[in-house]
Amino acid sequence: ASLAHAGSTHKRINPKLDPESHHEFFKHDYPHDVNPPANFQGNRPAGVYPGFQPDDVYDKDYVKDENGDGGEWAAQAKFDELRTKVKKAKSDADAAGAAEAEEKKRLEAERA
Repeated sequence: ASLAHAGSTHKRINPKLDPESHHEFFKHDYPHDVNPPANFQGNRPAGVYPGFQPDDVYDKDYVKDENGDGGEWAAQAKFDELRTKVKKAKSDADAAGAAEAEEKKRLEAERA
C-alpha cells in the first residue's frame, strides 16, 4: 500500500457547512478585525518600519572602549612582576641568612 492511497479516504463533514465556501463568509464573519493590512503606509514616513535610529545618534549613549590606556596596564603588569621578584629575593636572602646562622652555630659547637 502506498502512502498516497493511505490518506486518500474522504470523509464527509457532518453537519454540512453553511455556506459551503469560505469565499462567501470569510470577510463577513470578521468585521471586528481592524488590523491594517501588511502593506499599510498610512501616516508613517516612508522607509523601514519600525524605524532605525539615525547613524549620528545610534551609539551616543554607549561608553567608548578604544582599548587605549596610555600604557597604564603594561606599567602595572611590569610593577607587579618586579614587586614579586623583590619579595622572592628578600625571602631567599632571609632563608640564606638563617641557614648561615645555623651553620655558624654548628661550626662554633664543633670548635668548642
